[in-house]
Amino acid sequence: RAGQLRRIIDHGSFTPGGRLALTLKITRPENSTVDAAVTGSIRILNANILASIFPYPVRAKSGEIILHEDRIDFGDGIPFETFDGANGMLKGRVEIDNSKGLRTLNPKLEFVLKNDALSQLFFMAIPPAENEPVVGWPGEGLSKGGKILSQLDPRGSISLEGMIKLSKSGKLDVACDITYQNGSIQPDIPAEKLIDSEELFWPVGFGLDDCSGKFRVADATVVVQSFTGFRRDGRLDASGLFSMDGNTTDITIQLDNIQLAEYAINLIPFGDHAHAVALWDRYKPTGQFDADISLKTPNADQHLLIRHGIRH
Repeated sequence: RAGQLRRIIDHGSFTPGGRLALTLKITRPENSTVDAAVTGSIRILNANILASIFPYPVRAKSGEIILHEDRIDFGDGIPFETFDGANGMLKGRVEIDNSKGLRTLNPKLEFVLKNDALSQLFFMAIPPAENEPVVGWPGEGLSKGGKILSQLDPRGSISLEGMIKLSKSGKLDVACDITYQNGSIQPDIPAEKLIDSEELFWPVGFGLDDCSGKFRVADATVVVQSFTGFRRDGRLDASGLFSMDGNTTDITIQLDNIQLAEYAINLIPFGDHAHAVALWDRYKPTGQFDADISLKTPNADQHLLIRHGIRH
């Protein structure tokens, strides 16, 4: 993973590892074939950490890990900080089960991160769906979710609060609540770039300010509990859910008092695009409009419903 790490870090200085203070006791009965038992403590003095489940680089400068025969305790928690100086905490335990003759680990960890600035490093760390591995991830390749966010280029800060545990199938699972605030979305990409590659769209020239939202990530699904953004005197609200693999989408978007401009053509379903462009070029409409947009599987079809028409 060293090569992947080198690719993912595109600014700052980061080398995995650090300095620890160890107090360990290693025991095993004489002439025994069982694994040695390791107990004691590990005190973190300064460590750079990159977790494989979400390879987002952080630094820890204190904290103590207590090793027991049947569990690993993170004591009062391991405080850490990100490249942008946001503070977080990891706490909990990892249970060790030797009952079936094979050592298994069962993590029960909690993490918190407050007011971290969104950056390309965060987008690069978003893992791909299990059934859609990405060559070169993390580093050279972006997951589907990471690619969409990277193209939209949202700015602002996020706070995370979640858990790391085993799923019912025995695989490592992360459930997380995300709060987004003080944000903006000003993508500078062709709408077709999102549409063709991910069956999603974003109207060219349509930016949002004062964005905020709450999201829940669990079981490979992102639930949009609420999202709000503003464009001049207009407002956008969204809610719904989508799966990491892109097979399930159910998003409702409401636009209110949005200034009419040429980007509105990109809200029209593609089958009607040519007719919409011809009408736009002929009448050059102005004013504001309201709209309801539904994105649903299969194929995340877009349906634009004009509730009150165009107001001049």
